[in-house]
Amino acid sequence: MRSLASIFLALATLSAPLVYGEGDWAYTTYYYFSPSNPVRYAYDATSTANVSVGTALVTGENFRVALVRDTRTDKTTDPFTLDAAGNLIPAEGLTAGHMVWATSFLDDDSVARVTTTPGVPGEPSGTVHRLRSTYAGPALAGDDVTANREPAIYAYLVVLDTRSAEGTADTSATRVARYAVRKCDQEVTESPIGASYIFSFGVKLNNATYPRYELPGLETGEDGSFVSDSWKSVAQFASLTVTNEDGSQTPLSTPEEIEAYLTPTVTGFSTTAPVAASAVSILAAEADSRAAFYLSASSPDLCFYALETKESLNDAAWKPFNELLTEKGVDNATQKDYTRCRIDGRSPLTIPVFSGETGRFYRLRMVNQ
Repeated sequence: MRSLASIFLALATLSAPLVYGEGDWAYTTYYYFSPSNPVRYAYDATSTANVSVGTALVTGENFRVALVRDTRTDKTTDPFTLDAAGNLIPAEGLTAGHMVWATSFLDDDSVARVTTTPGVPGEPSGTVHRLRSTYAGPALAGDDVTANREPAIYAYLVVLDTRSAEGTADTSATRVARYAVRKCDQEVTESPIGASYIFSFGVKLNNATYPRYELPGLETGEDGSFVSDSWKSVAQFASLTVTNEDGSQTPLSTPEEIEAYLTPTVTGFSTTAPVAASAVSILAAEADSRAAFYLSASSPDLCFYALETKESLNDAAWKPFNELLTEKGVDNATQKDYTRCRIDGRSPLTIPVFSGETGRFYRLRMVNQ
């Protein structure tokens, strides 16, 4: 059995709808988190008794809540995926009308992000951290408004991985590399005002009426043992709308159009990294210099790209550039994650060049491919 050295308890209090009628409804949810067991980017089982975990979510990362009226017969899979811009992509059998992002806040009405304590949102409220999510608007598709029945919904806690190649979260835009989801699967149905629904994350409460939920991104087996890391890669864009220079908009709806729009172009290459580029720290003896790709793209800075390499085009597979750095012994020196490169048309992509190599091939791949 797996035991947690630090008990993590996250409570979600779902209030009954505040407004109901004429097809509109509203409610507020409160979530509490303990910093003693924060949400992390990776979970790794190193023994049968404990789960050794890695880096907690860094400052700036976003906690969100999706509300879903799941009308599918089979609810064993997630009702949505996220694309690289953080949009909800409905699963088969559902539509965009079945789901909505709630508006998530901290106590001071700021966005529900990690601020001072890694892995949990906001400032402490007593010994815990709290966020609230609200929604007021049209009832979700599938609600039986005519029967005067409060809508049955499910709340999904979603955490985002928006770190750049340098490991800092981007708070200026939603550019998602990965995400983790935890479903609060106690169905919210008609209930008296003031009734609450309590969910525990990461620990089984003594009261058997309260189900246990694991941390987002962490999966365990029936015996409580570690099973897998369940962080998810973002989905392909289902559609995009391009705003032209004259203000007009052009929808892109086919995979070919979207791929062409998001494909970067190499506009230059230099074996001497420019002064303005982020400096590569002291490298091992195998790395003599730095090189820089100058890239541009017709698209805005919407997604992340992974840099991959081959020493010869005859090699069977492309190798992640991070893996090459590990082989060369310079992964700790560069302090850069080449699985999440950005193409903003301004900052060149800087890479180390290794002595003794007469040629090397590179490619950029969107992280969701």
